[in-house]
Amino acid sequence: MSRTYPALIAILLSTALLTACGPRLSGADERAFDASRAEMEATLNPTQKIVLEKALRVVVLKAMSDKAEHPEQYRRQSFNAISLKLVDGQSYAGIVELAEDHLKAANQKDQARTLAKIAELEQDRAQTAALIRQLDAFQPSPVEISMDDFMGEDIPFLDLVFRNRGDTDVVGEYAYSVAISSQTSGELLDSQQIGGTFSDDYAVAPGAEHRVSEPMPSEARAHSKARWQQVRFPLKDAAQLDLVIKVETLKFSTRKGTVERPKRSLAAIDAELRELHDELKALGTVRGSLDELELSDESTAPEQAL
Repeated sequence: MSRTYPALIAILLSTALLTACGPRLSGADERAFDASRAEMEATLNPTQKIVLEKALRVVVLKAMSDKAEHPEQYRRQSFNAISLKLVDGQSYAGIVELAEDHLKAANQKDQARTLAKIAELEQDRAQTAALIRQLDAFQPSPVEISMDDFMGEDIPFLDLVFRNRGDTDVVGEYAYSVAISSQTSGELLDSQQIGGTFSDDYAVAPGAEHRVSEPMPSEARAHSKARWQQVRFPLKDAAQLDLVIKVETLKFSTRKGTVERPKRSLAAIDAELRELHDELKALGTVRGSLDELELSDESTAPEQAL
């Protein structure tokens, strides 16, 4: 058994020597490259030829990446010119190693960028959550619907009570949104933003209330009118009119400044965070091997520039 070791070592050494002494690519110019590639491919089996094609396409991607990251260093150099310099003097094993090193480095950069995006988004989420907590301190109680005169006609009014649950006076500008949908169909009947400004000598102190009464929008009135005679007003359950009423504080002011609802919701931020974590998990499974790549037959692909 021990006699086989020298033979095995001899085989490995001869393979290494063949690899080291085999054909090498020339990057002198495109004609020289084509000739050296043909010479190299003549020594390769079909599987190795595919690996070489993948490696060369990755080299072009590396050239693009290098130029994008170091524009001053590669000023006035085309992607082909940079690629030819990268492959010049490379053996088959060398070009494969060069390509896979780039794939691994690119994957690490992608992971770092994704982690940075996650950190930034988590910071945005914390700030958004803090603003929403502040807005919730001036969120109205559930809507009560009353019947009152409006230009000589009795119609439903939306009665809102804003209670200041914060620790400072609410003064100046405020705004809120009202969205009314059909409970049966889910159809949005009306959506509007309502706002105002408290007078200079008026403030909603901590623990105090501010009451608002607004006529129900015409679309919602038309939708629910057939049910008015079947219910008793004031009404706390809008479902009896086949309505779902959602009221949300958009903005209010204090002497410390204005608190305004963020444009992006927590749900939207959480959805993006899930996508980024899935992306990071997928990146973590990448080995950076050419075996993980598939060749594209599209002649317009930038990888085919070399």
